[in-house]
Amino acid sequence: MRAFRPPNPPKGGLKEWKDFKVPPWGVPIAIGIGGKMKAGGKKVGVISFFMEVKVLFFGVLSEVAGTSFKNYIGVKSVNDLKLRIIDDFPEIVHYNYRISVNNEITDNNLILEPGDEIALMPPFAGG
Repeated sequence: MRAFRPPNPPKGGLKEWKDFKVPPWGVPIAIGIGGKMKAGGKKVGVISFFMEVKVLFFGVLSEVAGTSFKNYIGVKSVNDLKLRIIDDFPEIVHYNYRISVNNEITDNNLILEPGDEIALMPPFAGG
């Protein structure tokens, strides 16, 4: 990892910075005092400067994706996420599915927030 020092902590971030590293995949992380996680008896926080969302794949879509979930970093909207999913799993364009954001089905291009949970659901029948 190479060293990285931002000019100021992000809003709501840590009070005191110790180390900044950029891992090989390019997502800067900061480790500092005052976070919520504990390590070695000290409070240590890890902050990602890029937002992360979790995508759940249901039914046949989990078979297409080869997994039941995948985390995406740096997506801003539902449309942005759709493009990233199609890049990762091109076969998914041949399937119909609905998208839910935090347990609410949406047809809109919502702006995503850090920690949002997105579900891709194929058509289903009830009885």
